[in-house]
Amino acid sequence: MDEREGVKDSTLLGLSEDLVIDKYNLDEEVSRQVEKFVRWGEAHVIALDERDRAKNKLEVLRAKLDSDIRLNPSNYMSTKLTENSIQAAMWLVPEFQQANDDYLYAKKKAEILSIAREAMLQRKSMIESLVKLHLFAYYGDPDARETEIKRGIKQETVNM
Repeated sequence: MDEREGVKDSTLLGLSEDLVIDKYNLDEEVSRQVEKFVRWGEAHVIALDERDRAKNKLEVLRAKLDSDIRLNPSNYMSTKLTENSIQAAMWLVPEFQQANDDYLYAKKKAEILSIAREAMLQRKSMIESLVKLHLFAYYGDPDARETEIKRGIKQETVNM
């Protein structure tokens, strides 16, 4: 098994813990959200850079091989030189296969970290929702919550 098979596990190491929200310590969660978002956002940007660099390396290699195959076709194939035969000959070069694998790996990692970044945005929304619920005494005593709601309605009526 290729060590890259575990890219999801290693790339997302720590994400599960970072997504947990302690609804009883919302002040701490709010203060740590930015740090967590920045950490996963930076990882995503780095992965995008790695993907782009791998793609550039693949394209440069593709251009070099294309040129070399056209100049020295007998080194790569015994058939007539066509666009399809040139493309097929490239895929037979181990260096090209490796560059393509590197690009696909970097692309997969970037996409996984994109999901992690989105998860951090979802986490932010969940914290905001929990803060609103806390402000409305959602986690408090149900009788006290009903009393607070009635008090708020009476206050609004008096202010009209």
